[in-house]
Amino acid sequence: MLVVAGVYSVIAQVVVERQRDLATRSALDAGPRQVVITALQSPLRPAAIGIGFRGLGALGTTRVLTSLLSEVSALDIVTWTETLRPAQKPVTRMTPRVLQNMRVPSLA
Repeated sequence: MLVVAGVYSVIAQVVVERQRDLATRSALDAGPRQVVITALQSPLRPAAIGIGFRGLGALGTTRVLTSLLSEVSALDIVTWTETLRPAQKPVTRMTPRVLQNMRVPSLA
């Protein structure tokens, strides 16, 4: 929701700054579609570039974190559901994967 508000405010600011330019284009027989495209091009281009770079960064981070996981896949649904559970609810059962990976120390 915060991202939507941020994008809206940036687009609104750009439209206010370019109001004269948009009015001139409209007066010179530019259609409504062309005026909207002109208004949205400048704020959405950096947003698209930022989304692309952040996507690449997320992909790289995922690969690094996957290499740090031991015996658990990054897409393991059981692990995700256990980590997304609210903190107030105690975990009442151990998953088979967790039980497999448990090492019981010897008393010797």
